[in-house]
Amino acid sequence: LFASVGITFAESRLWDVAWWWMHVLQSLAHLLTVWALVISALRMLRDLRERDAWNRNLMESAPDPILVVDSEGRILSANGRAQAKLGYSPEELRHLAVEVLGPELARAFRTHGSGDVAVRRKDGGEFPAEVALSPMSTSHGTAMIGTIRDATDRRNLEEHARRVQKM
Repeated sequence: LFASVGITFAESRLWDVAWWWMHVLQSLAHLLTVWALVISALRMLRDLRERDAWNRNLMESAPDPILVVDSEGRILSANGRAQAKLGYSPEELRHLAVEVLGPELARAFRTHGSGDVAVRRKDGGEFPAEVALSPMSTSHGTAMIGTIRDATDRRNLEEHARRVQKM
């Protein structure tokens, strides 16, 4: 075998113990580097999962409906309160055009405005709401996050106060 390449066994490095140890140590170093990269990736994945869970818990613990709407006017995310108040399932709300929930609400999201708007539920009923919006950066560009607070009770109290004043 060695003669075919023009060297003898004595000239080869196959018998050199130091050469073998050097290659074993280099292989171990490569293996440790790969292991460190795998551990680092697993830690990053764990951190991302924890952050995602924290963000979900934050949205779900909010007392008001929350919608996240992209620049095209499509709903990216909604919390459980939004689903219950608007009458839509999570799948129905995802990618639903905010225009379906009412033109005033859609205008508020488009113009980044806040204030009183009418909001339409899935059953066609409407309720007055106070909307507070804020822009947020996403990997797909800027989106708007909005809280929708039912203003029915406030409006009823204002109407009652006006009637009392007229008396």
